Amino acid sequence: MNAPQSTIMGRETLLEAARVLDRRRLGSADYFQGTNVAIMISPESDQGGNSVLITCLALGGHKVSWDRLAVWAVDSQGSRHALGAHLNNRGQQYLRLPAPVLESSYSLRAGNRDRLLARELSPVPMPHRIAASGLDSQRGLDPGEPSVHPSLDGSITATIRPLPGGEVEAAFETQIAEHNHRDVEFAFVPADAEGRSPTQGNATFNRTAGDREVWEAIWVGALDVGKPHDLIFGLATYDSP
Repeated sequence: MNAPQSTIMGRETLLEAARVLDRRRLGSADYFQGTNVAIMISPESDQGGNSVLITCLALGGHKVSWDRLAVWAVDSQGSRHALGAHLNNRGQQYLRLPAPVLESSYSLRAGNRDRLLARELSPVPMPHRIAASGLDSQRGLDPGEPSVHPSLDGSITATIRPLPGGEVEAAFETQIAEHNHRDVEFAFVPADAEGRSPTQGNATFNRTAGDREVWEAIWVGALDVGKPHDLIFGLATYDSP
């Protein structure tokens, strides 16, 4: 059984906020007002100007599941910073960055964020199996049930399947032909985040075999499956030089 997905409130507002924030360059104070959302981006003077406050306000006062929107920053070398940050229930987040915002070439990224519980990441122990002699037994591991996580706009679906040996498979699927050979970027961010680094990477969409019009990007790697993680993902975008 797939992991249940919570109801997303204010999806159109989230999508508009994600479109505005993604690839937006950081610098001086910035403001945007659209159809569904107003966004303020404010560099902060604390810690040498190494932080920025993002505030999203839903126009019309309706409720929005702001915690489903992940935001992070990318520098001119393509390095990601503040991975794991997501908007709080007031639509705000501080991004703390390694260099002053006004002196650096940062741009924002925005993507989907879902919580993965430890039980969704861990394979399932099999019952003891008794050998023919009746004297030996061994415990194996079955891959666990996959959890399915659609992106906010529904264009990409991430399926996370736990594997034996402390690994997980992340399979990203799309039916949009224009995504062929493009990258999806993702991160598994420890929910407690203290002292533990995110597991992050990219995977490239390729056409699947068969008659289905589907493109898939697959990653398999080690993960600390005993802890809950936030899954953050989105279609990779690259700034022009």
